[in-house]
Amino acid sequence: MKTLKTAPKISRDDLKEDFFSLEVSVKFLTYVFGGGVENNTDNKVDHKNKSMKPFDPVTPVRASSVRGQLRYWWRATTGARCQSLEEMRAREIALWGGLTPDGSTPSSVRVQIKITSDIKEPKGVEVDFYKVPSYAAFPLDISNNKNAEVWDYSDIKFDLVLRLQKSPDISEVGYETQKQELQLALSAWLTFGGYGGRLSRGFGAVALADSYNDITDDPDNLLKRIEALGNVKLSSVPAISHDQNRLKLKAYKDSFTAWNEGINKLKSFRTTPPQLKLGIKKWLEGNHIRTIYKNNDGNHSAQFSFPRAHFGLPINYQKIMSKQYELTLVDATRLPSAVILRPSSKNHAMALWLEGLEPDNSLILKENNKKSFKVTSNLNNDPHYTRKFNIIEEFLENF
Repeated sequence: MKTLKTAPKISRDDLKEDFFSLEVSVKFLTYVFGGGVENNTDNKVDHKNKSMKPFDPVTPVRASSVRGQLRYWWRATTGARCQSLEEMRAREIALWGGLTPDGSTPSSVRVQIKITSDIKEPKGVEVDFYKVPSYAAFPLDISNNKNAEVWDYSDIKFDLVLRLQKSPDISEVGYETQKQELQLALSAWLTFGGYGGRLSRGFGAVALADSYNDITDDPDNLLKRIEALGNVKLSSVPAISHDQNRLKLKAYKDSFTAWNEGINKLKSFRTTPPQLKLGIKKWLEGNHIRTIYKNNDGNHSAQFSFPRAHFGLPINYQKIMSKQYELTLVDATRLPSAVILRPSSKNHAMALWLEGLEPDNSLILKENNKKSFKVTSNLNNDPHYTRKFNIIEEFLENF
């Protein structure tokens, strides 16, 4: 056997690996809620001294979290336009990995985070409801935890590197399609998504720090690209529609002003409906609850509508007849809001109405987890509303 005196030189072609690389520079537009691997919300003993949702000091931006977001936005762009859930699952596993009857399939996408700013640790933000929109921050315990949970990532910038490996089982045409799908998912995340928790209410909003030809964070540009995909075919999958009526933008001087104004518009609408258009002075859920429980009316309760369920579930009603009530789905406890509110990269207050997040007509109203009645989110059978309307459409018209 001949002994090698020097190591052989191996070229990239010799590795027989075909990679498509994407690298973009990313910045934060708003504060981040949580974002770390720990979640201490179940242990409130040390709440005064310990963050309930801390950041990760080792990796302030975690690749696994970003990967999860990209996978979600792949479904919202490409996946929801598949012909069936079976097709979507097969294509999703081929790109992002997952379990199949034959075992585990690794992801074809590698995600790398490179922090490029000198400051690599976010600053805690005092949650005083002046810096953070209060209506978006209600899960935060303001009284006990003055400097936790919310983090200022404005000085942190990072490069997101994506590498798509060509599977030996995929054709060249299929590989080109995957490249386009990955670019679209990345653009959707940069336009409508973010990092950490409370993303639908604008926390952790991200955007491009530089400009790129194939990647966008402009909502109008993104919708034009999505239009080429055709209509959404899977009604059960949250999806971005190319319908311009499902996107509303309003310009402000900076991203924080846009964020606050967008949240305040939701607060105003959910608190007091626009009387001139809807013909009601207040939302009728409180009256409905009193009527149902005073009359013990299970026969007609399904006619009582709770339209604000379209903004997400569960909803907790406090101090009605000195009791607490919860509105939720029949077969689940949580439904994300169909409306995403966040600032755009151009300082617009932005409201996006996703498809596929409509609540079922049949909901459950519970009294302190005791007696429950079936109610509805549909106005059509509710005689208490003289005008029938879609509550999300009304909100967007008043945005």
